[in-house]
Amino acid sequence: MDIREEPYAQWLEKTLRGIVEMQPERICLCAMLPGGEVATCYYQCDAGDLALFAHNICSDAMLEVIRNNRDLLRDDDEEAEDE
Repeated sequence: MDIREEPYAQWLEKTLRGIVEMQPERICLCAMLPGGEVATCYYQCDAGDLALFAHNICSDAMLEVIRNNRDLLRDDDEEAEDE
């Protein structure tokens, strides 16, 4: 397999270059696999690091939900104010 032929190759290279420039001490990678399984790989991580990574991913997910539903949330707020 030639990784350069993968559809995510350019994104992965750009992302890794950016991370390397920040001089990471610990790294976490995760990927969604066919069938819904998730592969996780860690470099120099302890349980606290994993918890911190998990918290950041959950925060990103929550922010994405809010962004995707901001119009609905705004409408609900306006309706509540009218009551």
